[in-house]
Amino acid sequence: MKKNAARIICLLLVVILALGFAAGCGKKDAGENGAGRESGNGSEANDDIALEDLPSGGPYVIKDEVLVDGAECSFTVVGAAYDETRGFILRVRCENKTAEQNLMFSLEDVCINGSSADPLWSYEVGAGEASVDDVIFSADTFGRIGASEAQEVSFALMVYDSDDWFSDYIVSQKFSVYPTGLDAGSVDRPARRTEEGEKIILDDENVLFVIYGVEEDSFWGPTLDCCIENKTGDSLSFSWDNVSVNGNVLDVYWLESVSAGARCYRELVIDDAEFEDYGITEIENVGFDLTVGYTNGLEDDVLIEQTFTYAP
Repeated sequence: MKKNAARIICLLLVVILALGFAAGCGKKDAGENGAGRESGNGSEANDDIALEDLPSGGPYVIKDEVLVDGAECSFTVVGAAYDETRGFILRVRCENKTAEQNLMFSLEDVCINGSSADPLWSYEVGAGEASVDDVIFSADTFGRIGASEAQEVSFALMVYDSDDWFSDYIVSQKFSVYPTGLDAGSVDRPARRTEEGEKIILDDENVLFVIYGVEEDSFWGPTLDCCIENKTGDSLSFSWDNVSVNGNVLDVYWLESVSAGARCYRELVIDDAEFEDYGITEIENVGFDLTVGYTNGLEDDVLIEQTFTYAP
């Protein structure tokens, strides 16, 4: 059920992005966040097409790194570059070797230099075809995590039959690539951002949860600026329930998944639709029940289940 739920969430995100950028759905000429170049028959894909208009120069040297080459599909990192308009580009080639299935390729638990940086990327390839697409990370992503270049990009590659959500994954595997040519031991992983007035809500052997502050006039509503660190060797899920403002419980729920050993900067938005009903004009405190558990675990694999109150 978790696999199917993840696929449904991924599809909803794809639909939202597609509507926002006036893109089509189904098999397409453009990926959900990239270039979407068709390379024709899988066994005769044109390398010139795969490399066209990828900016040259800069620190990125990765080229044609094959991560998966199986009976049903292949996945290759063709190259990487930085574009002033689009941001950091990780160009990938997806090949569907099946005769009848449409395959969906997607990336989950994506990190750059050890910090979460989800590009919300998925791409569908028809039976017997291969295609090239760009996975794009905006310049804002690098500013948020405190990195100047992508020395390490880690992710879970998921490949499945896009017409049968109840089928098993064809590929469900974690990878790390090093676009600048470094190895894992040489990557510069930025230290956590610190700010005056920040409050450490939780810091133990498993997790760190910091709230930098609250922005009451943000576009989406009052927002908590947070940092979450997963210190364990497994992916963890963080959920915030029974969220209250000034003692008034609101219809708010937050959920975040953080990869093993990764850091995640997240803005938690508070829906202020009920503020007027409760007479809330200023946020004096925010309460919540925080639950932390293993992403692929069972109910008894809960690490933390505790109530906290944050006062700006």
